[in-house]
Amino acid sequence: MTIGYNTILRLNRAAENAKSLGFKFGPTRVGVSDALSLYPNDEALPNYTRDAELFSGELSQVESFLAGVLWSRQYLTMLGLVSNSKIDRKEQNVRNRKLLALLNKVE
Repeated sequence: MTIGYNTILRLNRAAENAKSLGFKFGPTRVGVSDALSLYPNDEALPNYTRDAELFSGELSQVESFLAGVLWSRQYLTMLGLVSNSKIDRKEQNVRNRKLLALLNKVE
């Protein structure tokens, strides 16, 4: 596979989109040489464990997946079902629940 400047730009754009949605790129466990994997970015997506491989595919498939995630968030916001503050609050609730479970386990 030849990597040109446009491919590097697409990869950088996909990495920026992934970061804004709470994902990060990582090594794939599937074993396909051209595949990229998306993982939760630290505490950005608290519903998932940090080592969970959420998606794996080629660059064009990753771009389509990220576009779908963005579209679904925008659509739900347009319908008035969610807002960014509501998403942030629910994610913080999950973080708090995990912290309490960890503290109760230690005691």
